[in-house]
Amino acid sequence: MDRHQAPGTMSSHLQQAPATGTGTGTGTGTGTGTGTGTGTGTGTGTGTGTGTGTGTSTSPNNRHGIAKDNGNNAIADRNASSSRLVARPSLRENIRPRQQSTLQPWASRVTPATTDSQHDGITGNVLLQKPGDSLVEHRASTLLPPTISHSSSASSSSFNIMSSPSVPQVLGETPIALGVVVEEGHVVFDTNDTRQRIPAEEIIAIFPARIAVDAAAPRYILVHLHEDAASTDTPYRIASFVADTLPRELLDQHLVSSWPRHLHRDRDINVVVSTGSGLGMASTFWTLALQPLLRFLLDKVYDADDDADEGHDADKGHDGYHLLVTKTAQCVKDFAKTRWAARPAAPLTTTTTTTTTTTTTAASPRNETIILLSGDGGIVDLLNGTTSPSPPPGPRPSLVLVPLGTANALFHSLHKPLYALPQSPSPLVLALRTLARGTPAPLPSFLASFPQGATLVSSDPSTAVAPPIASLHGAIVASYGFHAQLVWESDTPAYRAHGAARFGMVAAALLAESHAYLADVDGAPAPAAGAAGGGGGGWGYVLATLVSSLERTFTISPDSAPLGRRLRVVRFGALGGERIMDIMKAAYDGGRHVGMDDVAYDEVEALRVTVREEDPRWRKVCVDGTIVEVPLGGSFEVRTVEGALFDVVVDPSIAGSP
Repeated sequence: MDRHQAPGTMSSHLQQAPATGTGTGTGTGTGTGTGTGTGTGTGTGTGTGTGTGTGTSTSPNNRHGIAKDNGNNAIADRNASSSRLVARPSLRENIRPRQQSTLQPWASRVTPATTDSQHDGITGNVLLQKPGDSLVEHRASTLLPPTISHSSSASSSSFNIMSSPSVPQVLGETPIALGVVVEEGHVVFDTNDTRQRIPAEEIIAIFPARIAVDAAAPRYILVHLHEDAASTDTPYRIASFVADTLPRELLDQHLVSSWPRHLHRDRDINVVVSTGSGLGMASTFWTLALQPLLRFLLDKVYDADDDADEGHDADKGHDGYHLLVTKTAQCVKDFAKTRWAARPAAPLTTTTTTTTTTTTTAASPRNETIILLSGDGGIVDLLNGTTSPSPPPGPRPSLVLVPLGTANALFHSLHKPLYALPQSPSPLVLALRTLARGTPAPLPSFLASFPQGATLVSSDPSTAVAPPIASLHGAIVASYGFHAQLVWESDTPAYRAHGAARFGMVAAALLAESHAYLADVDGAPAPAAGAAGGGGGGWGYVLATLVSSLERTFTISPDSAPLGRRLRVVRFGALGGERIMDIMKAAYDGGRHVGMDDVAYDEVEALRVTVREEDPRWRKVCVDGTIVEVPLGGSFEVRTVEGALFDVVVDPSIAGSP
């Protein structure tokens, strides 16, 4: 479980309109025909990229030449029977929805912008949040929509997704793939004289190409993620290629045929980067992988104002997103409270009559998507942004999980069936696939209630006073005994530096100690015949869960299905370190522990545990990685919550599984 979350800065990525201008330029061109020789063409261009030019060609095969004006491309067509070059508007200027693929939601509304010489680019209004401050308007550099050009010269074969001047590229140069086939789990294709191989498990998605004006433009864009754990500079790399044809098996598995609901234009998109989660790779993954992909997904490819004039819906696509990079463990908690407080807010509706003016407020919660680069701790922080024991009315926020914590129990449990695929993708590839192709589904949760005197426990040295706690929402696990002790005692800066290995290091010490936890356990059937625990023998392990896995390969509840709402309890007595280790090994072996004589495994409606320990060390309870200390003789209770606080975005094959 992950507890280090981190107020921060909130910024926003907003697409802007391209600048226009006039200018002159020179261009060279090639084309079909009978002419021989070489020549140059001169011409004038406007902001829309029109112009004329003349020239001759030496090539009988190529028919495109480029003449540039100030900031605009004009593509010069050579008539098949003449050496005259006639410049026409660039592909960028010819884009209209009716000429595109059916995947139109790449469009987004143009936001007014001003030039900012400090950023050497285009700026737009964004929102920043500083610790303890309210939201304030600022300016920040943003990414322009790319101009896409097709090059078919003999020396270069590429499909360049080019940004406007002085603006960073999104996906960079994208090669044109020829002869794409699938061989031995790899996508194999040629680019010029080079053959390339991409592991099929790296594929994120295939998108219809955004340009369909030119018959020579490729039809598909395949995006994939390369991971290199040995690289300190680029452990993650988003790459892509374009192709006119792809094998049917690739299209059937990966083609995005409709725009995901959680990225629709009506969504308020927030990205939360938890810098302290896991091994601290969230910022790196955001910068190198997720940010370029998200910009690509939200980018605009035609002018929304023109589309509206033509009767098209200009509100498809998206203006951008808000970015929160954490700085302290309190950051996600503060963010969650702010977002929950804003949900019921609604504009004032005023009704005026001849004698009175009435003002009323109606609930109008926003549609919201939160992309969370974190571990399980970030999820519990978001769930507990509300103090209500039941879900509020209105649309639920959608969570997109990117597993960058230590255990990532919820993510692995939701995606468990997909790990069994022939080419099993990595968790991060699965996360990006879900972002691009997933669908929201209600996230089951439970409520853990605590007695008076219960307090939150933190390893954060800045937390001088343990705050009282009455209840916590959770979506993964509530435990007492060995599991809770393991999570608590391993949650220190020194242990966290070891990642998931920290659990094994602490477990060895706890197993050697083999403490018998004194508690009364109610709400579960009596332990199976021969099972130790309860009474004077004490407990070793009491755990209630909604999920199957606490780590990717640690199956604590094999009967729990993704999105399932059934609460199950695993428990056993104080069996000694060696026997407990055998049980844990069986859990790593596909959940075989639930068939062992010493282990009880039941579905329950509620679980109640009364703690009888004198020493505060042994009175720790874990709820999704959050640690609570219960007073002597105090009881905590766990029950499932009717309805859902959040939707979670999952693979479409998972959404209908429970």
